[in-house]
Amino acid sequence: MPFDYYTGLYLDGEEVQQPTGATKLEFGFYLDEDKNSQFLKKGKHKIDIKIVETKEDIKKRQYFEEISFEYSIQ
Repeated sequence: MPFDYYTGLYLDGEEVQQPTGATKLEFGFYLDEDKNSQFLKKGKHKIDIKIVETKEDIKKRQYFEEISFEYSIQ
């Protein structure tokens, strides 16, 4: 992904990372350090990744690409 794109991260419909110049669409967790993370709470969750090309597109909510997936923790 080009460095000038912006990526925002949403968990269950709420923004958890404002759109930034982040270019990596992968992340992981350390069970001891991240045990209280909202991403690791029991239940069904949905993650949305919204990619925009410019800062103006962020304000307009004009997304270049949207990626969604769901997961469940029991």
